[in-house]
Order: sequence, then C-alpha cells, then structure tokens
Amino acid sequence: MSDHNANKILKAAIHNDLEFIKNLKQFCPDFHWQNIRQLKSEETALHYACDGGYYDLVRYLLTYFEPRTVNVQTSNLKTPLHCAAQFCHYNVVQLLIDFGADVNALKNGDWTPVMLACMKTGENAFRTIDILVRNKANLTHKNYEGWTAFMLACREGDLQIVKYLADANPYPIATANRKKRYPIHIACLHGHLKIVEEILNRHDSDRYENILEVKDSSGHLPFHDAVLSGDTQLVQYLISCKGADPTATNNEGWNALHLAAGAGLNEMVEYLITDLKFDPNSLTTDKKEITPLHCAAHSGCQSTMELLERLNADPTLCDWKSRTPKELYQNSIHLKK
Repeated sequence: MSDHNANKILKAAIHNDLEFIKNLKQFCPDFHWQNIRQLKSEETALHYACDGGYYDLVRYLLTYFEPRTVNVQTSNLKTPLHCAAQFCHYNVVQLLIDFGADVNALKNGDWTPVMLACMKTGENAFRTIDILVRNKANLTHKNYEGWTAFMLACREGDLQIVKYLADANPYPIATANRKKRYPIHIACLHGHLKIVEEILNRHDSDRYENILEVKDSSGHLPFHDAVLSGDTQLVQYLISCKGADPTATNNEGWNALHLAAGAGLNEMVEYLITDLKFDPNSLTTDKKEITPLHCAAHSGCQSTMELLERLNADPTLCDWKSRTPKELYQNSIHLKK
C-alpha cells in the first residue's frame, strides 16, 4: 500500500471516518490497520480512534480484523488502552478490556493506563478509573520516578478520586517516590486542603511514622510544601490542627519564611511575619546564614524585597560573602539578561 493511501487510513481514524475503513476492508480483504503506522510514533488507526473516543470505530477495528491486536504498541510502548484512559473515554476503556486489553500494560517511563487517568479530574476520569480498578489495575505500581496512581491523583486534586483510590488500596498513602516525597507532600505543595485532611484522617499512625514529620530528599516537610503552595489556610490548618512545627528547616537550613521569600510569595511572607511572628531577619541555619531578604534578592523578586523591608527586614545585613541583598539582587538580574 502506498504512503499516500496509508496516510488516508490514519486520517480516517483521526476524523472518525468509519465508512472509509469499511469500504477499504470490503475492497481490500488483506488490509489490516495494524500494518499501517505513523512514521515516527508508530501509532495505528486504533490508537487514533482511542484518542478520540470513537467507540464504533474501535469496535469495528477489533471485530472485523484478524488477528485481534488490542495490545498493539507504539514506539514508546503506548497501547490503545493508554490512549483511551489518558483522555478518560470510559466506554472505550471498557470495550478494550472486553476485547482483552492488558490493564497493567507499561508504556515508556513505566506508566500504566490507570496512572494516566489519574492525571485528569471530573466524572469521566472517575468512571474511567473505576472501570480500570474493577478490572484489577495495579494501584501499588510505581512508575520510573516512583509515582503511584494515588500520588498523581493527590497532585490533581479531585477529592472523589482520591477517596476512591484510598478505599481501593490504602497502602500508597504511606508510600514515597524516588525523591522520598509522600502523597502528603504532593497534596500540600498543590494546596489541596481537603485532600490533605483526607490523607491525615486515613493515615495509620500505629503502623507508620508521623508523615507530617517525614522529610523528602531536599529536607522539605509537608509543612514546607504547604508554605510553597501559597495557601495560608492550609498552613494554618497544619499548625493549629495537626501540630506542625513552623520553625522547622530544610536541608539547606531554610525556614518557612526563607522559602516563601525565595519563591516570591508575598501574601505568604506577610502572613508568616504578621500572623505567625516570624523574624524578618532570621538567618538560615547553615554556614551561609542568609536572611529572607537575601533569598528574595537571589530569586530576583523585587516586590518581595520591598515587602520585607516594609516589614522591618534589614537591607544592610550581609551574607557569607559580604554581599547585601541589593548587591545580590543586581547580580541575579545581570545573570538573567
């Protein structure tokens, strides 16, 4: 078959042109869509049909062509089920499973279909995940970076999905990725208060250590991630309701105010100083002993520097290299040009 005709077949799948495929099958009995692929990605008509959620086209491709290659892979090992799950076409997901799709197939990076579905939110995502879980999707599996489906759901913030996954398999709540980050770190960083509450309510403190006291590979506590989310309500909840230590530092000796200043989170900076009484001139506990003003200067956050000075930060204090915040800010601006 010529490249021109091959492209027509792939385009027909992209545009859900079932009649074109039917006519081709009628006049070319030896034609099989599996043998026609996009040049670089090696995607087939079935992959494109699953991307689009074209139920009738998918069913036709799997019903009237032998052999039935429901688990056909692209160059990055993506199967049609990965495609349908990624876009939460739950009816197509069920159809593929009925035809024997491997629910736990791995694409590059060790991603399963349920993990891709967990990167989405809403009712279609929930229904897709439900179908995959009921068909024995592995919820303890970790991808190359050590992420589970539960971690991905905590990042996206759909409470219904998070609750469902926790009910289906509670183990991933106490599981960390390769950077030693737990679901609680991820939910805090993205400011998902309701999900943080859900995780803490479900955490089995008798079997596992206090996850609010677990540091990731950078020395960040969940509290630090909450600060970096910019959500003052979440920070207040962790301190007042869960006893998080607001003075804790990371591996570099930065406290919450250093982190907020370095990230240019003005509302959080003001909250930490005004409400939580952080010292605007507090020093990091490492040998550098830098101030929040230096942190803001190093990141080039001019408005944060101005805010800190209004809140009594001393602009004359020097870092370990005898640089003032102003000098450090000028250096950072020069490097960005």
